[in-house]
Amino acid sequence: MGVIDLPSFYASFDLGSSKGKSEPRSTTDDVAKLIRKLVAEGARGLVLDLRRNGGGSLEEAIRLTGLFIKEGPIVQVRDANGDIYTESDTDPDVLYDGPLLVLTSRFSASASEILAAALQDYGRAIVVGDKSTHGKGTVQTIYELAKMTRRFPRATIPVPSRSRSASSIAPTANPPRCVGSRPT
Repeated sequence: MGVIDLPSFYASFDLGSSKGKSEPRSTTDDVAKLIRKLVAEGARGLVLDLRRNGGGSLEEAIRLTGLFIKEGPIVQVRDANGDIYTESDTDPDVLYDGPLLVLTSRFSASASEILAAALQDYGRAIVVGDKSTHGKGTVQTIYELAKMTRRFPRATIPVPSRSRSASSIAPTANPPRCVGSRPT
């Protein structure tokens, strides 16, 4: 069993003329490398730990979901004007199609909730964790201030197969509790 602890969804953001640009960073690229390594080492199942993941790049959450599904809608976003659009995985390639367990907690928020919900909705993962996740349900967009002409928009994220907005993700199963044990 391979375990991937993912504390955030990070990405390099191109905000114009940044001097001394660093190497591009991508959660999806890094997790793909880890999956290949774990499978090559004989892992027959994966655990994706999102228990302390407060979110991050929406684009990376969508791309990362695409490593586990063929293609399809991941999330719907309502922009500041009230227009709703769907963000989808359009790449039919699947990097990993084996057993997948996703760990969540009340600290799992935003992009981690989107990933967990999509994997649960597609039947690709069993989600185990606290009674619910954080339930943030919003995304922010980065704009260069020099090009800003209005307020920062906010968007709510209802997950496609769910008829609710800004609510948390319930686990598929709850972890077992040890009865009569004491911390050491």
